[in-house]
Amino acid sequence: MGYCKNCGHQLVEGHQFCAECGQSMATSTETKVDSQEENSNQNYRQTNGMSKKSKVLTASIITAAALLGGSYYAIDKFITSPRAVAEGFVDAVQANDVQKVKKYVNEGQIELKATDEQTKSFITYLHKNPKVLSSIDDGLSAQSTNYEEKTSTSKDEASPYAQLQRDGKKWGIFDNHTVRVHPAYATVTSSADATTIYLDDQKEGSINDDKEKKIGPFLPGTHKIKAIVKNEFGKVEDQQTIDSSEDEVASADFDWSGHSVYVYSDYDDATLYVNGKSTDTEIGDIDSIGPLPTDGSVKMYAKREFNSGTKKSKVVSIKKGTEDVNLLFDAEDQDELEASADIEAEDEANVDDKADVKGAIEAHYQSITDDAFSTAYNYFSSDRQNGMTLSDWSEGLDANIRDEVTEVDVTEVDGNEATAYIEMTSYDDGEADSTLIQKWQGSWDLVKENGQWKLDEAHLEKVDSRVE
Repeated sequence: MGYCKNCGHQLVEGHQFCAECGQSMATSTETKVDSQEENSNQNYRQTNGMSKKSKVLTASIITAAALLGGSYYAIDKFITSPRAVAEGFVDAVQANDVQKVKKYVNEGQIELKATDEQTKSFITYLHKNPKVLSSIDDGLSAQSTNYEEKTSTSKDEASPYAQLQRDGKKWGIFDNHTVRVHPAYATVTSSADATTIYLDDQKEGSINDDKEKKIGPFLPGTHKIKAIVKNEFGKVEDQQTIDSSEDEVASADFDWSGHSVYVYSDYDDATLYVNGKSTDTEIGDIDSIGPLPTDGSVKMYAKREFNSGTKKSKVVSIKKGTEDVNLLFDAEDQDELEASADIEAEDEANVDDKADVKGAIEAHYQSITDDAFSTAYNYFSSDRQNGMTLSDWSEGLDANIRDEVTEVDVTEVDGNEATAYIEMTSYDDGEADSTLIQKWQGSWDLVKENGQWKLDEAHLEKVDSRVE
């Protein structure tokens, strides 16, 4: 039911004309409908225009909130959460991703800064020791659960190789979690002075004989420890592999006995030469020498002076497995060596005889000075005594004050015979309280009787005489 377009009177349903003004019902209805449609369209246009702006603004706000909320959730859930860090570390190890593992390790380390080489070694170690990787995985997983549930990790749950830890805030908003791999250490000893130590080709310092050096920290795993000794003989190098663990500090002991040799010669007073240079040391004074390169670059020989000149032994190259170095002279030199040894033995015996000859001469003249003429007489040989008696010989010594021997030089010892050059001065009482001073020089021949040297024949002449 509607209203009359003409007079606005309410139309009666079922009537074709307006009861008030007689206007046709069809015209009024159409007009009303048109009016309602126009009003409706206008209201729709107004309402529809307002909704568009509102919807855009509302949608933007809702979208931004959803993005922010989703990002926060994603970062907190999949990037910075304890579980995300723990799983990310294990996944990077399993994928052999050196750069990711190194990033995880260095973010959680305090003592060390992992390099690419160390990280590769660490990853290789974990792949070769799946029980270790499983221990890390289980321990980190248990810790991440406990962080989320805010409970503590028991000792049995924690891995001895690595642990998950909270480390401040990330971007000032999110709790930051890192994986701290427990570092390893090693002790190194060397039997040689000035040994330079390298860990995975990185220099760690030097140590001396009988001293110990602690190196580290470094990532657990299999590592190369290299030792180098440089000396006047060249460069010697050795390398060992260590496998670090949580139970003990790894160790490497460098014993250079395999790079040392014992040196011998058939003559101890020969001088040792190494690579053409004299060591200024006799072989008899050397026990062993080293450490030495054993690649044949070191060559040794001995030199010695003989009656016929300087001789050199055969040259010996030091190679791997060489323990004893025998520096022998040529066979043709052996007879000369033996003859030389005999001469030296004779010379040693002559030294004793010469001392005894000199002692007999000096004792003879000292006995005269002491007026012990009988003792002095006993230093004569039996042949000389047979030629004169004690009384006859001593008769001319009553005026003697003293005899001074100023020089004795034993010029020859040949078996039981010897000759000695002497210079001596005699002092005798002269007339009117004067002293007769006489100088003598020449030689004495001596013979050995019953193991003692006796003065046998004199060859002396007076070279000066004066009275004081």
